[in-house]
Order: sequence, then structure tokens, then C-alpha cells
Amino acid sequence: RAGMRLVESSHIREIKALIVPPPNVTATMTAVCILLGVPPTMRPTARGGDPVADYWHAAQTRVFKEPKKLIQTLLGFDKDDLEDGAIRRILQLADGKKLEPAEVRQDSLACGAICLWLRAMCTYHEVKKGVRNRLEHVRRSAVEYTQASTSLDSVWASHSEV
Repeated sequence: RAGMRLVESSHIREIKALIVPPPNVTATMTAVCILLGVPPTMRPTARGGDPVADYWHAAQTRVFKEPKKLIQTLLGFDKDDLEDGAIRRILQLADGKKLEPAEVRQDSLACGAICLWLRAMCTYHEVKKGVRNRLEHVRRSAVEYTQASTSLDSVWASHSEV
């Protein structure tokens, strides 16, 4: 979050002004669109084939529309409400080495900060999922312990009658 606080509206306007952004910037903004639930613009291909998803156009027309609001949205984002599917898609982008904050920062300081924020959201989600799984395991173990303890108590009770 600290890095995101350094991002200003003017930085967002600079990103928006890019006609053909570097691949790292496009990947970062694709991930932002996915996380915020902004669907891509479907663009026809030059050869008339199936339309292709264009997240850059979606970012320019919807995400960058109000730069100050975008910054506030990212800073106030409810990290506890992340969807597994969105995180999976973002991690697929990251596996392609397109979401490395240091690499992205070389193309755009603001996108570098946003990329770092995205990585933090993904890490938080994965850690939370691991903790949730461990808590579920603890809960199941406690139920099993209670059942075993009850069973043992009944065995002791039956032996004490003898």
C-alpha cells in the first residue's frame, strides 16, 4: 500500500496516454481489470476471425476514466473478497514473467507500484487460503477428538461397572 500512496493522478494519465503500451504495462493493467471485474473489450481481428479480448482498451475507457478514483479503489480494495478464479488468471500472467514489479517499473513507475500491489493481493489471498485450510483441519481434528473422547468415556464407564 505504501507504494500505491505515491501514485498520483498525473501518473495514471501518463499511462492512459500510451497508444501502444509496453507488454509489462499491458499485462499489469490486464491483471487490474481482472481483479476489479472489468471485462475486456472484444475487438475484431484483422482477418475477420473470432474477436479477441482487449484489456488495454477496457483499461483506457473504464479503469483510467477517473484516475483519482482508481487510486482510491486500489487503496481501499477489499482483499478479503478476492475470487479464486481472478487470482488464478493473474498468477497465470505472472508465470509468463510479465508481472515482475522490477521489470514493470522500468516501463512505468506507476505501473510498477500497481504491479507490486497486485502481487501483494495475490500473496495475501494464497496465505489466507492456506490459513483457512489449516483452520478447517484444526476444526475437523477437534471434532474427531471430541468423538474419540466421548467414546473413551463410554468405554471407561462400562469398565467401571464391572
